[in-house]
Amino acid sequence: RVVLNVGGEKFETSRDTLRGWPQSFFGPLVSGQHHVEWEEDGSLFIDRNPEFFPFILEYLRNGNKVILPEKDEIRDALMLEAEYYGLDNLVSRLRRCRLAGS
Repeated sequence: RVVLNVGGEKFETSRDTLRGWPQSFFGPLVSGQHHVEWEEDGSLFIDRNPEFFPFILEYLRNGNKVILPEKDEIRDALMLEAEYYGLDNLVSRLRRCRLAGS
């Protein structure tokens, strides 16, 4: 079990979920190849807005099966988060939605 403290809100997931994305922000957290500074309570603090993290976590769990938000403003904000986390396929999918809506 891994506890991610995103902007003060805690989210739980499995190491296997994070290992499934080795080229993203998340893979190195659990690979053991990089030094990661865990908090005293065992969580990892990520200085990002927690509002969109449930969607990011759902994407990590289910990949492209996840349903994208309908509103452009939310998709744009989510795209910024996906870029930060290195989720290139999600970024591409969100860009395609943006182009299709233009």
